[in-house]
Amino acid sequence: LIARNWKVLVLFPLTTAGIVFFLTRNTKKEYVSNTQVYTGIASGYGITSGENDRVDYFAVNNAFDNLMATIKSRETIEEVGMRLLAKHLLVEKPSYKELSDENFNHIKELIPEKLRKQLVAKGSEELTFFRIESYKKSKEVNEIVSILSSPGSIYGLEVISANMNAQRKQSSDMIEISYKSNDPAVCQQTFQYIVDVVMIRYKGIKG
Repeated sequence: LIARNWKVLVLFPLTTAGIVFFLTRNTKKEYVSNTQVYTGIASGYGITSGENDRVDYFAVNNAFDNLMATIKSRETIEEVGMRLLAKHLLVEKPSYKELSDENFNHIKELIPEKLRKQLVAKGSEELTFFRIESYKKSKEVNEIVSILSSPGSIYGLEVISANMNAQRKQSSDMIEISYKSNDPAVCQQTFQYIVDVVMIRYKGIKG
């Protein structure tokens, strides 16, 4: 039986595999970075808490709502976008760990060479970020404002918001934050900035 039908048994799987490969060969890969952050909201002690303090579930839920609002706020996402832009403006050539060819060329199109020289502080990502932030605030409409508002830019509010996810892990103290992108370097970098910016902003609010 196998000998009589060997053509079907061999050619059909090979043909199917070939068609699948042909149809999916240009599909972009998707990368995801994620972490869990301990908040201490539900069970952590504060300077005024005692051993017999009862858990106020309304206060806990309110605190988590405030944290989620901080994570998803326009100010947080704008800062993430500008910090990512500052990092990429310092990249001199594309590489797997820093920036893909496509996104390297994309940023060259977004930022004219004259403006690039004005914004970049060689060797200092933080100073470059502050220059970008200052330039953004200098006018209601300029290149940085347009980039942050662009629906297709990796630095844009819409793209970062759409690819970021944050949720509480059941009823625990943990918040899970994740980010996805088709560029592994952009995925990891954006995710790291989200966590860093959220931590700083949340500490400021708690302080």
